[in-house]
Amino acid sequence: MDTALSEALNRIVGLGQAGRFAEAQALAQSLTADRPDDAAPHHLLGLALQQGGEPEAALLPLRRAMDLEPQTAVFHMHFGIAAAQAGQLDAAESSLQRALDLAPGHVEARYNLALILERQGRLADAAEVLTALVAAAPDHVAARIRLGTLHRKNGRLPESLDMIEGALQLAPGHADGHFARAMTLVALERKDEAEAAYRQAIRLQPNLQMAINNLGILLEGRGQPREAMAVYEAAVARDPTQSAPRLNLARLLADSRETRRAIDHYRFLLARDPDNLAVLDSLVFHLRELADWSEIDTLMDRLVKGIEARAAAGEEVAVPPFSALSLPLTSQVQQAVARSHVRKLAGNIAPLAPRPLSASGPLRIGYLSADFREHPVAHLVAGLMSAHDRHQVSVTAYALGPADDSQWRQRVIAGCDRFVALKSGQPHASAQRIRDDGIDILVDLTGYTRFGEPEILAHRPAPVQVNWLGFPGTFGAPWVDFVLADPVVVPPQDDVWFDETVIRLPGCYLIHDRNQPLAEWTPTRAELGLPEHGFVFSCFNNAYKITPEVFADWMAILAAAPDSVLWLLKGPDESLTHFRMYAQEHGIDPDRLIFASHEPKPRHLARYRQADLILDTPIYNAHITASDGIWGGVPVLTRPGDTFAGRVAASLARSVGLDDMIVSSRADYVARAVALAKDPDAYGEVRRRISQARFNSPLFDVQTFARHLEAAFRDMRAARGG
Repeated sequence: MDTALSEALNRIVGLGQAGRFAEAQALAQSLTADRPDDAAPHHLLGLALQQGGEPEAALLPLRRAMDLEPQTAVFHMHFGIAAAQAGQLDAAESSLQRALDLAPGHVEARYNLALILERQGRLADAAEVLTALVAAAPDHVAARIRLGTLHRKNGRLPESLDMIEGALQLAPGHADGHFARAMTLVALERKDEAEAAYRQAIRLQPNLQMAINNLGILLEGRGQPREAMAVYEAAVARDPTQSAPRLNLARLLADSRETRRAIDHYRFLLARDPDNLAVLDSLVFHLRELADWSEIDTLMDRLVKGIEARAAAGEEVAVPPFSALSLPLTSQVQQAVARSHVRKLAGNIAPLAPRPLSASGPLRIGYLSADFREHPVAHLVAGLMSAHDRHQVSVTAYALGPADDSQWRQRVIAGCDRFVALKSGQPHASAQRIRDDGIDILVDLTGYTRFGEPEILAHRPAPVQVNWLGFPGTFGAPWVDFVLADPVVVPPQDDVWFDETVIRLPGCYLIHDRNQPLAEWTPTRAELGLPEHGFVFSCFNNAYKITPEVFADWMAILAAAPDSVLWLLKGPDESLTHFRMYAQEHGIDPDRLIFASHEPKPRHLARYRQADLILDTPIYNAHITASDGIWGGVPVLTRPGDTFAGRVAASLARSVGLDDMIVSSRADYVARAVALAKDPDAYGEVRRRISQARFNSPLFDVQTFARHLEAAFRDMRAARGG
């Protein structure tokens, strides 16, 4: 190499080391024009582009360098790193493997190959590569930490801790090492030590967001939300530009009913990143929670169009699948949202070794839920466990999330053959336990709702996996085989929007436990704040399901039925203020809106006796709210939406013979409600049908429902060749 070329190359290297990438790129570009057949300038141009944040642009000059000197291992390695940054994982793996063929002892090529394999979900292969690397280069701290992390993900916790602590002996000031050690200590349930390790990582690197977030989450999990808030607030105060701790702070504030403060943080984040759909979605949700509609149309339109555009382009949507259910989106877009979530979820999860489905005998059924507690899901399924025919199935309940000593949890425990409390946040270990228990069919009752761990199903612990009850939509995942539905919530033409095979149960897919206690006490209207006379319309749905459009319809109903009132569920004080204000704007006396406090389930069911008609919300219906109302003897009027979540009330109404309470337009919705309020005879006839349905409808017949469910399980086994 001549002196001029050598000096020019050194200048490019120096500029890159100084972070002056644009100047390095310009000089390298000039040099490649002058010396097109020299590999080194092309190589340095590629490095300058890659280090400057343009990995895709870097690939062309790096490829040119490889073509000019195909035996130079470092060229292949750098091409592999850039390809990985550009998302071209197969090309990255191939190039890094070629680098190792040329230079088997190249430590960095081997380390980067392991990272690629991990990103592809090939955790065992990545661990094998790193094990060989650590054996050859025992002082490679990053390799030790990464291998320790892989051991943790693969459930090898003692080996994980040993490997990471060995790395920290070599580099006691390695912040990422302390963070990795904390993660393993959490998995080992050594949470005091984990807290100390997280705090040490933060002391060493104050802006290490993952450590900050995980420390906060650890404190939250230990029932210390205020301490977690303090961690997030300190991080935000130290660096206001950090988004992750601010997001967690906003979430905790919302959970603590400091919703307006949470909204202020979401607005701050959205101002910095206007295209962040996850933040926009949270802002919209919490504004709806407060019934603050001052700009909801504009924000909702922006959110929906953003989701639709990214879904159409096949891009990451970043909106939680559960949030998408309450937005005006089609089933097709909701599926795209779920699939986007799955792509992100599946990146570092490897399936367990497959286990065959039992060919005969009772099927081993596992019910997985974070809601075997005082929760609507437990209210629905508590009676199912004991209703199952033990000649057909054996039943294991796998509980995630918070526990309580409620009667609902106790009924689940008493009704199943085994009850297993899994440790939250350990999806691999949970999946391994389910697989070791020999479960044939795993039924997820939580899905993408709070405290759910869909990662467990991603590990594929059971040969058949089912989505039912908790999440009214598609998982969007190849590892969920079936979804239990009915002909109303998922009509045949909608099958294409479900990645699962749809199995339709007779009647309504939603079970209802007839043995739910209904208090003998009936509160008087006065005790409930209701007027002594007049028709009582009710909707106990949460405020986020109520749109300006449906509220306008309710006000039209009240205007046409002058002696009526609207009975809503009490939410934040600010939401009550807004609802009253909107009523006034529609010309309705705000005092005609009555707000019901939250009550224990038996008293809640009993007070339904004082309601006359449930008014449903169309995008996301009343589900168990409608089921409870029907059980309490109250008819539901529904205008079905276009998705699973928007058709549940119609399915419930049809199952109890109330097809005439399902309407297709806003005008019919208003007219039908007003007609019932004004015609006591017509209303009395509907009420009589409800009273009869409580005793003869399949909706409230748990034994018959269990037989239908067992038949569906047998169909699944037959479809899988078991």
